[in-house]
Amino acid sequence: MLFKNDPGRPDPEALDALAHQFGRFEPGVVELLEEQNLKIITPETPKEMAASMARGGALKTTDTAKIEARAQEAGDFDPTTLERATKMGSDLASLQKERDGASPEDAAKLDREISNLKKRRRRVIDSALKREGLPFSVAGSTDARTIREKEIHPKPGPVSVEELALRHGFKGAEQQNRFSSLVEKANGDRLSQARQASIQKEKEKLEAVTSLRERARLEGRLEQWEADPNTIPVDPDAHDILVPDVVRYRTGPEDTMEMTQGSWSKFVSNNGAAGIYFNQKKLLQVDHEQSTDFTFTHEVGHAIDDAVKTTDPEFYRQWKKGVMKAYEGAEHQGHGEIISEYSRTNTTEYIAESVRLYMRNPERMQKIDPEMYELTEELLHYAADLGENPEIR
Repeated sequence: MLFKNDPGRPDPEALDALAHQFGRFEPGVVELLEEQNLKIITPETPKEMAASMARGGALKTTDTAKIEARAQEAGDFDPTTLERATKMGSDLASLQKERDGASPEDAAKLDREISNLKKRRRRVIDSALKREGLPFSVAGSTDARTIREKEIHPKPGPVSVEELALRHGFKGAEQQNRFSSLVEKANGDRLSQARQASIQKEKEKLEAVTSLRERARLEGRLEQWEADPNTIPVDPDAHDILVPDVVRYRTGPEDTMEMTQGSWSKFVSNNGAAGIYFNQKKLLQVDHEQSTDFTFTHEVGHAIDDAVKTTDPEFYRQWKKGVMKAYEGAEHQGHGEIISEYSRTNTTEYIAESVRLYMRNPERMQKIDPEMYELTEELLHYAADLGENPEIR
């Protein structure tokens, strides 16, 4: 078994723990994984995790300088030329008009429809940007949100360019100005119109208020917006505000990794995960603290699944049919005890969780899911045969 010789390489204690875990499997299984050139790392820090995920192909890194070179092209992109997006915009306007006079119950239902339609419309525009090879997306079209390296879930609604810069990890005056310049070039008149719309709404509020305190607050806000337009909140949905497809993540005092928004979302979701397997790179990553428990066995389950699929596709196709049947079975659909809640996710996790439970407590697995027990046993025995008998491959 090859252990990755870079940051994240298992220390002696972790090596002993991993060797013990591998000792639970038949020797042929280990031989098959060695034949597949499986590599294992046990990162201890988010920096090591981000670096290993990038090497594993799970994170797509990018470069702000390259994005800057395409900003003017993005400025020539006009979302209103997309017929489907324009139709969705009209549908949104109708739904929002209907929502204004709706009852609380109907309003809640319409809010959900409006939210879903906005997401679909953003995806249409994002797909068009991708087809053009432009590294930009509609603001709010992904879950890539970060302030101080933590995931946040911002409330929907108007947002300033300053806040967008922070969400994308652009901190400090120099980086914020860099981000603002990108947004201005990519949006041109759309951004100016969006800002003017926000200013007009604020002025209308000012005209309607009678409270001196509230008037002073609104006047102060308008003065701030005039002094720094980047603080003006704009409605990204109403004006199709484009933002650069990049998130900056600080991996050390002097180091920053730049990745796409989709990659950031993936990193955030896996940063709290105990383990992950990258099938393209044959790389198994497990949290340093989890190398002694059955989380590692779950990830090895992914590696075994991948190794058998790669080595004997015909066997795997037939075997997977049985897995699909078991996955859709009554026990797995909640009519009885199940392997785990996580096993419900998809067939890939169902297989990995089955390997974990089979190795940990085969009697329990045989009792709660006898069909998948037999399939897991078949997979492990066949993997061992493949490892011990190269001639049958």
